[in-house]
Amino acid sequence: MRNILGVAVSFAYFLGLLAIAPKLRVSLEASRKFVHIMLGNWWFIVLLLFDSLFFALIVPVSFIFINYISLKRNRKGGLLSELERKDDTKSYGIILYPAALVILVVISFGALKEPYIGGIGLMALAYGDGFAALIGKKFGWKPFYVFKNKKTVSGCAGMFSATFISTAVFLLISGAPVDGIIYISLLLAAVATVFEALTPSGADNITIPLSTVAVYCAVV
Repeated sequence: MRNILGVAVSFAYFLGLLAIAPKLRVSLEASRKFVHIMLGNWWFIVLLLFDSLFFALIVPVSFIFINYISLKRNRKGGLLSELERKDDTKSYGIILYPAALVILVVISFGALKEPYIGGIGLMALAYGDGFAALIGKKFGWKPFYVFKNKKTVSGCAGMFSATFISTAVFLLISGAPVDGIIYISLLLAAVATVFEALTPSGADNITIPLSTVAVYCAVV
């Protein structure tokens, strides 16, 4: 019953974000990043209500298919068209984000059987990458290119700061059995910032959470 409640609350949370975002009096990009960032809080629902790998996978797996259909129908009234980019280049980040959640759930509940660990990767992805885009776009200070991908020093600073704060807070709230949270969070922030800078747009939805989880498991 607890896991079924978790599925219901998760769908309500996800769909609630998608309903609220287009109504915010901000730009389309800011609306997208609002959803991107706030989805990170889903892991608190995971910790509170899920103890089953199967049930924890239902929502992110569902959104892989929902987002795929929406992406294919973009510019034709897709399911999530208000949150998709309207430029000529489609980004598969909208599919890779829930795919990353699937991987984190499998790692946490299946491979390691430590539910809190996936939340570390999700904090870096949601808050770190989300604020990196917002801050980088707003300030655009010191642009540079990595493999033809435009980055900015201000965006990297936003990535580092947001990842550090979010992972440190998450580790404290989740009661993770680890000492030196500040130092570990600084390390994770540095790793996430490097992978965000080096990975092409969209694919960083996979590399950021996996790299931070891998480094955390290696040092703790």
